[in-house]
This record gives sequence, structure tokens and C-alpha cells, in this order.
Amino acid sequence: MNCQWTEKLFKVDQTSPELDEKRKKIFHTFVMKGMFLCKRGRPDIHTGITFLSMRTGNPNNGDWEKLVRLLKFLNLTKEDVLTIEASDNPSITWYVDAAFAVHEDMKSHSGATMTLGKGMIISGSTKQKINTRSSTEAELIAIDDYVSKVLWTKLFLLKHKVSQYTKILF
Repeated sequence: MNCQWTEKLFKVDQTSPELDEKRKKIFHTFVMKGMFLCKRGRPDIHTGITFLSMRTGNPNNGDWEKLVRLLKFLNLTKEDVLTIEASDNPSITWYVDAAFAVHEDMKSHSGATMTLGKGMIISGSTKQKINTRSSTEAELIAIDDYVSKVLWTKLFLLKHKVSQYTKILF
């Protein structure tokens, strides 16, 4: 099974019935467990968990189905191992991107990841706090969201004289 999310991830079906109180509590519990998991060993579910965490206040059946899909993916890939390796010519590479106006309030979504070659060392996925007028503006907001982490990484490595890793590609 592939947990690659489609454009349906950020779509909220307003006609879907709200969950009952028991299922709301279960939904909230498993989303928060997923948040812990994505920060500790499964960064591949970060985008889905970030969206589902925004829905814990008033989840509906559509959100429940998205959570079930994510849990099925985790069950089928429970033997997968997170591998982090430096390439032969190691350099820190940051990837920052934005998805324009994907939330129901027309806000965009930012994401970033850092690698030394294979595997993510740091990753992030957040809903942007302001509305943007274009995809270019959304990209600039995404860069602004993550530039402090990028610069901190470079300064940390320079300070500790790890010269072989100080080449940061933007």
C-alpha cells in the first residue's frame, strides 16, 4: 500500500457526518500517537498527521477514513527501517517547498527536509499562517518559515569546525 497523499488530503467534506464522542476521543488519541511517531521514527507520515491534527477539534467521517488509511499504511510498513546515510561527497541539503491554497481557508502549506544523502534528518510540515495571492508568494513564505533552521544548521557546523559538511545547497 502506498500512503502518498493526493489533493484529497487537504479537502474537508462539509457534508460528512460528525463523529460521535467516543470516536472523537479515539481519533484524537491516535492522531497524537501518530504525531509522536512521525517525530521519532516515521517522518514519511508527517504531512498526513499534520493535517489530521488540525481536525481533532471537530473531526468527521472523512477525517476518520484518512486516519484509517494512514494506520493501514503504518501496519503494512511496520518492518520498514529508517535509514540515514551520508553520501560519498557529503553536504547538507535542505529542500523547502509549498503547496498553494490547499486548505479550506485557502491558506497554503509549507514543508521542509534536511538530508546528508539518504534519509531525512530533520523534516517539517506546517500550515502557513497567512493567505497568499500566488504560488510564488507561498514559496517565499515557506522559505521564511524554515530559513532560521537552515542558517542555524550552517552556523552550528561552522562553529564546531565540521568543514566537510558546511556546504549547504539552497
